[in-house]
Amino acid sequence: MLLGALLWTPLCRAQDSGSLGLFDATVQTVQTQVGASAKAGGAWSTEAGKMRQELLEHGAKTGEAQVQLALEQLLAKLDVGRVELLSVDEQRYWTYLSAFSGQLDGAPLRHIGAWYERHGKHWFITRVMADGPAARAGLVAGDEMLQVNGQPFSPVNSLQSLAPDAMAQVTYQRLPWSKPKTISVSTEFSSLQTSLLREMTHGQKILSSKQKRIAYLALPMSSNAAFRTALLQFATQAQMQSDAMVLDLRGDYGAVGLTYSEAFLSPPAGPGAQPAAQVTPYTKPLVVLIDHGTSGGRENLAWLLKHRHRAVIVGHASAGQMNPVQAAEVLPSRYLLVTPANVGGQTLAARGVNPDIISDPPHIFTAGHDQALDVALSQAADLAP
Repeated sequence: MLLGALLWTPLCRAQDSGSLGLFDATVQTVQTQVGASAKAGGAWSTEAGKMRQELLEHGAKTGEAQVQLALEQLLAKLDVGRVELLSVDEQRYWTYLSAFSGQLDGAPLRHIGAWYERHGKHWFITRVMADGPAARAGLVAGDEMLQVNGQPFSPVNSLQSLAPDAMAQVTYQRLPWSKPKTISVSTEFSSLQTSLLREMTHGQKILSSKQKRIAYLALPMSSNAAFRTALLQFATQAQMQSDAMVLDLRGDYGAVGLTYSEAFLSPPAGPGAQPAAQVTPYTKPLVVLIDHGTSGGRENLAWLLKHRHRAVIVGHASAGQMNPVQAAEVLPSRYLLVTPANVGGQTLAARGVNPDIISDPPHIFTAGHDQALDVALSQAADLAP
């Protein structure tokens, strides 16, 4: 064992609760589960010990915010592509927890079927999940979320104390010059992975652009077989019913991206990839939507479809985090996500995917209008025979 780790061990044992407990547990998780792959050796552990001592010297003034800042500085010194410490108060924590549970209904929480993005101190809806409570209540992407039941909005905490049959009184603002409105919105208790699968099946559609039939699918990615099955069924139907397709890969991290290539490529890509029995790939023109959040499996799939000249890419440059995420539970309320800088010497992850056609409209106060999708639909119609 390295000297830095030896110096750290008694410190971990001496502090297992309070605000420093998060610091101790994070360092220990890095050493035991990330370790050499991130060069978390003696020098890094020694630095962790020094930083912890500084926190101790602050005594009672050391709160969770100070510990979080110290951890961000310490984790930034790891030799990895990206490292994040997610809190139970964040939607992404619950998404990853559900995905890594191996169960479609794992890690349920109370929500209204919407995804949010923070801009400064303001929260905006970026996605309304098809057939969810938010969609049924009339909320749309671009709405600013102000309050729930008279309290400032928080993506997770605002809804967790509500009774199962209680309605949430949601105050939102659609446009900067409009007056805030308060509406009643029902809630549901389910995993976000379940909601994403429902959105995938209920949100798929055939749209019209320039008198062409354009299939549209927002594709979440999960290792659960239900997502792959839904994609293959949609690709088969779209082959018969559409002239072209828009595949929406915008958003957050997705798993097992290359596995999904069988719906669009023959043969599929990936280590040991074999086409599924009776799978007929979608062969008509394909346009892929990406943005700054597209990462992991979604980013891998976008890169592959571009590299194989199978699709035209529309949107904003992707996140540059193609490599698989390593996840570890630090505490029951924290998840550590580590994205390697490279895998097998490949450094494509650092560059990401650049679109063939740039479309990066604002994501706030859009009143549900999706300008990037309009551009993608128009391009798909131009490519359609």
